[in-house]
Amino acid sequence: MRALKGRDKRACPPRVVPPFQGLDFSFRVPRLRDFVACLGLCCFAPLGLFAQDKKDEPARVIAIAPLHLVAGEKATFRMRGMKLKEATEVRATPDAAATLKEKKDSTVPNGLEAGDVGNTEVSIELTPPAGCAKLTLELVTPAGTVQREVAVFPKDAMTAEKEPNNGFREAQQFNPAKPVLAKIDGDKDVDVFRFDARAAKPFTARVIAAGAGSLLDPFLSLYDLTGRLLASTDDTDAKRDPVLTFTPKTDGPLCLVITDAQDRGGAWHDYRLEVSQQQ
Repeated sequence: MRALKGRDKRACPPRVVPPFQGLDFSFRVPRLRDFVACLGLCCFAPLGLFAQDKKDEPARVIAIAPLHLVAGEKATFRMRGMKLKEATEVRATPDAAATLKEKKDSTVPNGLEAGDVGNTEVSIELTPPAGCAKLTLELVTPAGTVQREVAVFPKDAMTAEKEPNNGFREAQQFNPAKPVLAKIDGDKDVDVFRFDARAAKPFTARVIAAGAGSLLDPFLSLYDLTGRLLASTDDTDAKRDPVLTFTPKTDGPLCLVITDAQDRGGAWHDYRLEVSQQQ
């Protein structure tokens, strides 16, 4: 017999070691209370964090009404927003006597979110001093101090809207030299204003609303007296307040029509219409 040199692999196969030898695969069945604790941590802890975030959210003003005040005239000014109901003090600059009159919850319209339109409001009684063009109001609340500016105009410097003015036959005549103060009173309301244009003289019409603190999303259209649409515009420069420039071909009256782009309206849908004409 031939002598084996070294180890004969056929006679002495190598020992195979199981790859998991030495590992402990035993486990403990979790108790019910452990499962409930884990479920609560995963499912309900985020809700607690969310509630904490809401609790720490600062007060803020979303809308104001009216959008302007008259110098020297006593007025009721309202702010709408988040966490305003707990206000403790109001301050005005330049110095003016301002008093908190009412603090309450505010109804959120159907289809809208409180964070977009606010759910609380306050009413302030004040008299802007003569000669000021802007009033800054500070509202002190436990959730922080909020600030809002409001335009102030001299008496008789503006044209007030006169209802009804929701059709071409009822269009309100106005002088472009004076801005018009108006409001979209309710859902699907339409305001029509008429002015005299001149041939080859461009004019620019603008609606000041959302940028000044109104909930109005204005849409501006221009018509002739036959009802023919000449131009229209919605947002301008990524802002909700529209600006429309037009050059008439003939002399004659034209109509500016203002609506809400979402067909909404109400007490917080004030606006100011301004028209500048080339001389």
